[in-house]
Amino acid sequence: MREHPNTTLRGIQNIVFRVGANDRNFVIRCNLCILIRNDEREVLQLISLMRGSLHVNEKLSNLDVDTERFKRKPLRVEVYDFLKASIIQGKLKPGEKLNEIDLGQHLGISRTPIRETLLRLENEGFVSIDPGRGAIVAKHSREDLEEIYPLVAVLEGLAAALATPHLSRSDLAKMKKYNKQMKETSQASQYMELNTLFHQTFLENCHNDRLLGALLNFKDQIFRFRVFSLSMPNRLAESVAEHDSIIQAFEQKDAKLAEELVREHVKMGKIAIEKSSLDYY
Repeated sequence: MREHPNTTLRGIQNIVFRVGANDRNFVIRCNLCILIRNDEREVLQLISLMRGSLHVNEKLSNLDVDTERFKRKPLRVEVYDFLKASIIQGKLKPGEKLNEIDLGQHLGISRTPIRETLLRLENEGFVSIDPGRGAIVAKHSREDLEEIYPLVAVLEGLAAALATPHLSRSDLAKMKKYNKQMKETSQASQYMELNTLFHQTFLENCHNDRLLGALLNFKDQIFRFRVFSLSMPNRLAESVAEHDSIIQAFEQKDAKLAEELVREHVKMGKIAIEKSSLDYY
């Protein structure tokens, strides 16, 4: 690659190409790590993206990108965290195609860390890669549903029973606040954030690290399921009502009832998915 006579590769922190396409500006960034490695191929790939015929993948418009985040950690780590979170939170839908070029344009990075991330996510079961079709967001199988939900129901139910004597007035007040905010919000992402805080409040009070470790193994999968189940008609209102009953059991210090209600709460989420006619499997 030919350098400008007054510039060295190590002296450049960022090269930014602004490209107009379809009335939008795309920023394609040559990262410092690429330049320091003097990797001609990756830099030329970015230049070819600039010169090529760019197009907008409208499905990626749901992915809000803070380009500064890709400077905070090693690039492959940030890309992995970002794409995995986008899948878990339902911003990238099951069955959605993951095109390396489109993702690179949207995130303002080269294809190499995206390719590495997709392979890693395939190993973890979040992405499916077919030689003919390319990469897509993996769909959960019915087997996943049947295996994961009963386990989570038992584990979360047990955690609720163990937490009952340890929950303070402050803990219960927080759970009531979270549930009240869930009733009032119309944004699914905010609801899921509050729902996670609600469950975490009693889970963190179970005082059993091994139980929490077992639940942690299913955290990402169950979050994806919950995002989907809560999109079902009336499920949000039903879930909030179930939370009210769970709080009452905690207030009464009835560990057995709390365990039963949490198990039933998880079970109802599974039933909502089973009733759905949407293409989730």
